[in-house]
Amino acid sequence: MRLLVLACILPVAVAFSAAAQLRAGSAGTSFLPTRVIPTATPTPTPTATPTRTPTPTPSPTFTPTATPTPTPTPRPPTPTPIVYKGPDAAALAIVTKTQGLPPDYAPTDLVSLNDLGIPTYNNDPEQLRFQAAMDLAEMFAVAQRDGIHLLVRSAYRSYAVQAATYAQFVEEEMRAAEQAGQPITREEAEARANRYSARPGYSQHQLGTTVDITSADATDLVPDFGRTPAGRWLHDNAHKFGFVFSYPEGKERLTGYIYEPWHLRWIGRGHAEMLYALDYLNPESPMTLDVYLQGLQ
Repeated sequence: MRLLVLACILPVAVAFSAAAQLRAGSAGTSFLPTRVIPTATPTPTPTATPTRTPTPTPSPTFTPTATPTPTPTPRPPTPTPIVYKGPDAAALAIVTKTQGLPPDYAPTDLVSLNDLGIPTYNNDPEQLRFQAAMDLAEMFAVAQRDGIHLLVRSAYRSYAVQAATYAQFVEEEMRAAEQAGQPITREEAEARANRYSARPGYSQHQLGTTVDITSADATDLVPDFGRTPAGRWLHDNAHKFGFVFSYPEGKERLTGYIYEPWHLRWIGRGHAEMLYALDYLNPESPMTLDVYLQGLQ
């Protein structure tokens, strides 16, 4: 029994003794092993890696191209219709061996025959007054349709050109006479040249309405031209276009010039038709261009 009590009391005593020691250790050194509780290493808060904002690729700047204002294509001017006009006083002027023109006279409406497509000898830059040139162009076109190829040898001549031309013919007459062994004086040479060439200021060519015409196959200015197909065509048709022969065959005693089937003068269609109707080309008729024009004065 006593042993049982002791067995019960002994653990209690041990417990009290341990408690006393614990209290004593609070004031002094504790003999109990100190349990070191490790300090937990704090899990570092992850630093958020800043998201790199991508630099936007710049869109190409669209600069609109200015649409050029179209330059309007200029319209060609409306051509003024060609109105046929009759001859004026200058076109009907009388020009003979004794009745001439002032040295400074020159038409103001001369046009280039080349520009009108009228063929000229060696493509020389010949000119005529406007209305005469228009009628000449039509005459050449009709002749070509008929198989006749006309050619202009000479048209308007200024006073200076007349002087040079006349002097050349005089020199040729003197030279020819000398080569033939029969020299002549200048006065005699001029008398010979006067039959087919006008002195300066007395040529119808200065009017700008007179033209010398031959053909592509007969270019010489000789009386025989009148017997060629081109010469015969002009004889029968020139008046329809306002042209007449100043020096017809068989009229030298009246005109003072030899027969010149190449020399035509424009006087307008109405007058040319009238003169043709008066049978002026008949060698037996006293009618000539000069006589007709004198009747209009």
